[in-house]
Amino acid sequence: MICIGHSTTHQISIAKWWVETALLSFDYVNNRYMVGGNNVSLTSTHDVTRTSDGYFNNIAGVWPLFVPNIARRTNRGFLTEPSDTNKNENYNANPTDLTGLTIGGAGVLSIVDDAAEIHSAGLHNICTSGKVIKAENSGGSNAFLVFAGGTANTNEHTLSIYARGDAPHIASLGIADNFGEEITLTTEFNRFELTGTPSAPNYMYIRVNVGETVYCILNQLEEGAEASTPIVVSGAPATRASDQIRADQIATTLAGMTRGIIKVHFYFENVFSGGSYPRFLSITNDTGTEAVQITSDLNAGLAFILRSNGNAHCINPSPNIMLEGYNIIVLGVFENGDVRVSLNGSPVTGSSSTPIPVFSSFVAAYVGASRTGDVDFASIVREIIILDEDPTNTRIEELSIL
Repeated sequence: MICIGHSTTHQISIAKWWVETALLSFDYVNNRYMVGGNNVSLTSTHDVTRTSDGYFNNIAGVWPLFVPNIARRTNRGFLTEPSDTNKNENYNANPTDLTGLTIGGAGVLSIVDDAAEIHSAGLHNICTSGKVIKAENSGGSNAFLVFAGGTANTNEHTLSIYARGDAPHIASLGIADNFGEEITLTTEFNRFELTGTPSAPNYMYIRVNVGETVYCILNQLEEGAEASTPIVVSGAPATRASDQIRADQIATTLAGMTRGIIKVHFYFENVFSGGSYPRFLSITNDTGTEAVQITSDLNAGLAFILRSNGNAHCINPSPNIMLEGYNIIVLGVFENGDVRVSLNGSPVTGSSSTPIPVFSSFVAAYVGASRTGDVDFASIVREIIILDEDPTNTRIEELSIL
């Protein structure tokens, strides 16, 4: 008996996750990327240069290790940071002895195993030994645990440290003989930060009150107004290199467009305090000239700039708009000679030059850096989209919803 069967072929359709009119969509939070209607990978679209190890925590609070030249991307987004130096000179991640540590009065220092609490704090990829610094004070006056490696100057500095106690209590973090601030310790590790300006070059300390015990790790002393991600030191100051990020398909996608919307979504954990004209996005042409620029400066404010042969066609808000807060969505809009910019859904008024030229030679795009590759700001990049559509006010509002 011959049985004649009926076979069917099932085609699996993969749903589009990107906006219908998008020509390019980089969704760093969900780790998905599209160019020209095709799914692509992060590594195929981004060239990352960072000559040192780096760390970036995820939503769960765990700090994975990222080896040199690997993008620091977690489910929080894509981190870019400038170069920073930890000036401390002890062993701040995996201490084996008391090198670089001193304590006054009746204070007693030791290195102890605290692996369970280290893991609970998400620090186990940095502090792989599980060892921490323990400072006990059984005397009659406060004791100060001092970390070797001072500020070396009187510029603004930021101190940071992970610390906990046997029981909740008050301690203090500061620069010796100049400024300090009380911190409230719990039985779990938390990161404490303090920014100030020393009156003279001096050292970082944590105060251990009478009858109290402090456990601490990952002490960090860096020049500037913000604490950066952890920088491991092993008996001498250490520098974490900057993240240099190129994503040239952003440039080639924009080439030849006469209308559209460029959306960049950033997240600042600290109040924005970038340097001179820090770039969120910088695109250059075949001569190396910066042709598209979305930037913000502490003096010049937010700007969306298109350039042709050195002539700027731009919008600069007046008065200047400074970027402060957490989620920042900037939409650069261009259509038939008109340039507009929107900040978190609200149109930004200003002046612009017209007409806008048609660009056809975009070749390079830098995220979080200028055309020279310098990183000017620290931010978590969450999304970059280029859309080919009429930039109506309604559409701008829709694209600005978090």
